[in-house]
Amino acid sequence: MGVKVREGRATSFSGHLLDCLVTVPDPCRAKGRRHPLSFILALAACPVPAGAKSLKAIAEWAAGAPA
Repeated sequence: MGVKVREGRATSFSGHLLDCLVTVPDPCRAKGRRHPLSFILALAACPVPAGAKSLKAIAEWAAGAPA
């Protein structure tokens, strides 16, 4: 289970989405970071299978997500 990375890109994945998202490098400085990038990406990815087709729809879904 996990991500196979070749030439800086994930080529195959067997496991959980969060395992893959954790491997994405965060370009932000640690000082101003409130949430891990993997959490932000997962929060943005979850509403898409539920039918969200725009950034507005993703934001609305995220605003109503359980804490």
